[in-house]
Formats: sequence, structure tokens, C-alpha cells
Amino acid sequence: MKNMSKIFFLPISLLICFTTHAQNTKLTGILKNIAAAEVTFYRPTKSFSYDNFKEARITVPVTNGQFTVALTVGSPEMIEFSCTDSITGQYLSRLLFFKKGYELKLRLTLNKNELNIATEGVGANDNKQLNIYSRIGFTELFDRSDSVSGSVYNYIVKEHKMDSILLAAYINAHHPSPEFIRAWKYELKYAILNEFYQYSEDMKHQWGWPYNRNYDKWIDIQDKLFATVPLSDDNALVSFNYRELVHMFLIRKCERLFRDWRLNKYAFLTEWYGMDTGKANKEFLEDMTNRPRQKIIERNFHGKVKEYTYALLLENAIESSDLKNIQPIYADFVKEFPASSYIKMFQPEFSKMFIRAKQPLTDKMIFVKDGDKINTWENILSLVKGKTVLLDMWGTWCVPCRQQLERNSHAIKEYFKGKGLDYLYIANNDQGNEQRWKELIAYFNLEGSHILASKKLTNDIMSKVNATGYPTYIIIHKNGSFELSRAGYPLNRELLITQIEQALQ
Repeated sequence: MKNMSKIFFLPISLLICFTTHAQNTKLTGILKNIAAAEVTFYRPTKSFSYDNFKEARITVPVTNGQFTVALTVGSPEMIEFSCTDSITGQYLSRLLFFKKGYELKLRLTLNKNELNIATEGVGANDNKQLNIYSRIGFTELFDRSDSVSGSVYNYIVKEHKMDSILLAAYINAHHPSPEFIRAWKYELKYAILNEFYQYSEDMKHQWGWPYNRNYDKWIDIQDKLFATVPLSDDNALVSFNYRELVHMFLIRKCERLFRDWRLNKYAFLTEWYGMDTGKANKEFLEDMTNRPRQKIIERNFHGKVKEYTYALLLENAIESSDLKNIQPIYADFVKEFPASSYIKMFQPEFSKMFIRAKQPLTDKMIFVKDGDKINTWENILSLVKGKTVLLDMWGTWCVPCRQQLERNSHAIKEYFKGKGLDYLYIANNDQGNEQRWKELIAYFNLEGSHILASKKLTNDIMSKVNATGYPTYIIIHKNGSFELSRAGYPLNRELLITQIEQALQ
């Protein structure tokens, strides 16, 4: 994947010898002038959002400058090789091109930041030195607080022209395979759109004011670029840039739908839900991720790309523990793509999730009496007086909250079982969402006390404990004193456990 803050070298200093048996490819390598404890192979053809299935990112230890890895290669694919020099801190990366039957030896030497390369064997002409500027990154070249869309666009176009010249020269000099040429032409075909789209969307989140000041200009260039290439192209799936674009489009388009809803509910609901009614509005508010993404997929993609974008949606639901509408969406996916290889990945996960979704509330999930009348932090401290309590400020809508509950809740309770720790869960910004609240309490098996907070209670707690985001973990002592978790996000479970143990002493 692209790392905008690093310098990319194409290719890296290593010796790789790989032999192919059927579809299995064995790679052995020797790093020259690079001190690295491990090397990584990233395979976008195996990747979704988070690599939950551990197929996309393969990390291999380096011993005495040598490493070995076995891969299974079917269709031609680009694979990013990377490592970090532990002496200089320099991040080094190269795109390799793999095809069944290759027996390739690459000898590369890094000397004073200059790379020398010698290649031989079957596939050598597909893995000569190719320094593509669009893989380097350029964000540090612009002042984001004052950058304008035209300057960024002109830079990317200039970059693309240089890359096109370099690729043409490479093809003329080395006569690579047709598959290599096709893959790299797709890489460059989608480079301008992907680079600009990612930069402009990052601007929206990180530099809101300068972006909004020129919003129409950013969107105008985006729209014109999207008109230059097909958004759904099965053959382009071999390209890093294309897969990044499709992934980002699915996320950012969903965000754009929320903006459209805010600005003009009638137009939005009519266009995307076919009606402007309270029912449609309620449906959108209850699920602003899964169903909207499915609608985006159905409207914009087809064929293998549609199958891939459905997989992105489904994996995101697993990663974020977001079950809203996911059962019928998964059924739609299986119906349309019954032979999909993704089904083998997803079926075990969804089977477990759907069973958990049927779990009932138990008598160990205690809803605080008159919880809707509790409006101050002092009321909470009075409620738990004399107890050591782990308080979780969360929300059903909060993806990080659900992720941390999934990853840590059970383990923490197992560790402190019988040790005198109590649990209080306060759901925030969930007024009117009581059914979803109780469903997730049962789903995550949140044994402990529960309060559905009023806006007043939420504001009072967050202000008085000096917290700003969710989830927020607070350790309340028996004497009424309290402390915020120091475990950070993502949660450092061991650090939180140590902090709780000290409170229990």
C-alpha cells in the first residue's frame, strides 16, 4: 500500500531467487547493504480493508541477511515488497510482477541511496528497474492549509506524463511480457484519478476549512476525472491504483451521501430510497453504512469488481461488528455470486455472528433503574460508591467502540473474574435507539450495569472527566476518585489491566 510519508525505491537492494512448482512460488533472498529484521510482501489481489483473513500481508523474518517465503501465484499479479533499514530508518519498497512459471533471479545493490540491478532467468524482463513517480507520494510538497485543487491536479498530471515516458522506455528497452505491459498500463491509467481523489478526500477530513472554501473546485475536478475512465473495469483489478481507488470510492461516496442527506433530505431520499417519507428517513438513520454501501455498489459496479466491492463491504461489517442489514446483504451476495471464492472466507465468520445476534439479554445485564433521570457525573459516582468500576463510555453508532468491545471485553472480564471489579456501560448519543442498544448489549454479552445517557449526562461526564472522544474508559475507585485510562487507542489491553490492578489494591 502507498505510504505518503516514506520514500519509495523501485526496486530494492536484494537478491531474490524464486522457483515455481505448479502455482507455488518459492522466494529466497539476500539483502545487500540493508539491515532489516523482516521483509513484507503485500498482495492487493488478496486484500480487503483490514486483511482479517491474513492472506494479503505476509511478513517474513530475515536471518543473517537472508529470507525465504513460499507463495501461491495464480493469475498475474503485482506484489509490493518492502522492508525498513533499521540503521537509517529508510523505508524501501518495490513493485514486483509475478506470473506462473517464472524462475527469476534479481541481484540488486543499494549504494549511497543509488540502486544497481542485475536480473536473469524467466521473468527477468518483467522485473528490471522501473522508478514510477506516482508511487512515491507528494503530499509534503503542498501547504495543505492553503493548497488549491488546480495546483495539486497540475502536479499529478506532470508526474503522470513522466511515468508514461518511463514506462514506454522500459517496454522499448526490455520487451516485457504482454501481461506486465497490461498491468502497468492500468496502473498508470488510474494513477491521476486515484492520486487526486485520495488527496482531495484526505483534505476534506484533515483540512476542512481550506477544502470547504474551494469545495466546488475540488469536486469539479473529481467529477471530470471520473468521466475519463470507467469506474468498473474487471481487467483493472490487477492494478494497485485501481484497487485503492475502488476501496476509497466506496468509503467516501458513502460519506458524500450523508452530506447530501444533510443538505437536502427530500432529494436524497427520493434518489436513493425511491421515496421521501419518514420510513425512508428512519431506514437511513438506522443504517448509514451497510445498506448505503450496497446501494452504491449496485449503482456503480458490475462483474468481478462488483464481487470485490461486496467483499469490501462484508469484511468491513466483520471488522466493525456492524450487523445492521448484513444478513440480507450477505444473502444477496451469495445469490448473485454463488461460486465466489469469498464465500469460503466469509461463511464461517457470518455463521458465528448471526448466531450471536440471536443471543438474548440475561439477568446479568442490569439496566439501571430510572437511568433516564441520571443527569450528572456526581449522580454516577454516587451510584457506584464503594465499588471499583470500569466505566465504558460508548455508542452503538461508534465503530471504534464496537471494535474494542469485540477485541477486549471478554478478555478483560476473564482476567478480573472474581477480583471485585464491576462494570458500567453508558451509551451516548443513542437516544431513540433503544432497540439497537439492547441488541448490541446481548451481542457482545456485556454483563454489568447499563445506562442510556441523556445528552445532558453525556456532556456533563465528558466535560468533568476531560474526555473528548469515544470509547472513553474511566476507572472509578471505591473512594469516589477516578482516572482516565492510559491505554490509548487502539486499546493497549495489558496497560489497562495494570492500571485496573493498581486501582483494586
